[in-house]
Amino acid sequence: MSKYIDLHTHTWFSDGGLSPTQLVEEAKEVGLSAIAITDHDTVGGVPEAMEAGKGLGIEVIPGVEMSTDFQDHDLHIVGYFENIGDQRLNKVLYSEGLQREEKAKSMILGFQKLGYHLDYEEIKSKTAGTIGRPHLAVALVNNPDNAAKLLEDFGEEVTSTQKIFDKYLGGDCEFYQKYAHVESSLTTEEALEIIHQAKGLSFLAHPHWDFTSITKGKANFVGDEKIRLLQGFGLDGIEAINFRENLDVSKQMVRHYTLLAEELGMLISGGSDYHGFGNAGKSLGLKEEHMLIDYEILTRIKARLNIVS
Repeated sequence: MSKYIDLHTHTWFSDGGLSPTQLVEEAKEVGLSAIAITDHDTVGGVPEAMEAGKGLGIEVIPGVEMSTDFQDHDLHIVGYFENIGDQRLNKVLYSEGLQREEKAKSMILGFQKLGYHLDYEEIKSKTAGTIGRPHLAVALVNNPDNAAKLLEDFGEEVTSTQKIFDKYLGGDCEFYQKYAHVESSLTTEEALEIIHQAKGLSFLAHPHWDFTSITKGKANFVGDEKIRLLQGFGLDGIEAINFRENLDVSKQMVRHYTLLAEELGMLISGGSDYHGFGNAGKSLGLKEEHMLIDYEILTRIKARLNIVS
């Protein structure tokens, strides 16, 4: 019987909407065998998730998603099986978390200048960690005081946070580039080295978005040389399985990045980037997108670390 996994998920310790326990419970409900907790710049939710996993029979992989600076652009690196008690790792994550918090405050101020109602303390009360973009999008859409302003901005009633991302919070949006001006002080090379010294493996997160463009239903792979450079820095793998736009385009990307990883002798991973609420509309385990991620991928990652399943 096939077993399926999701190696890219978030809890309310970063920008997710669920507690670690709730996330593990949902993994059980959708029939997954294993998930990795990859919160942004924190491993705070991992112990609770692992404890919940023991009780529910779900394998929980310790992970983290680190924000880094690569050629003056924000690049995310996912670590798996790192020692979550590593002092150097946690010191760096704490520093990056403070920068992420400053970025959130700046964006809240930007929305307030536009006439939206957002309150930092109210949003902060809904997370166990740092505020992320999904928290801001949900707060905007759910606050009835913003209904008139949203109607003015979008010309229709806004119920989807995806619209907020498309206009304001996407990485290429003018608003995001203006107000999310706090850059990571951590270089990609440093992040790779920190993950490795904490006994983990490093993977490039969501190249479907960061290193790929789409033209008339065709994926254009514009970042392959950068991936080759990252491999030279010590990158272990590529998150080859992810979902963007539709199934056909996503399959083009999965095929390309899987073949690239094979060519370079790198591992692949796969995940939904699930947050527990609809910032990107992707389901846990990519079940609704019909892109189930086979457990064999996790087996190969473990083999690189000599971990016996």
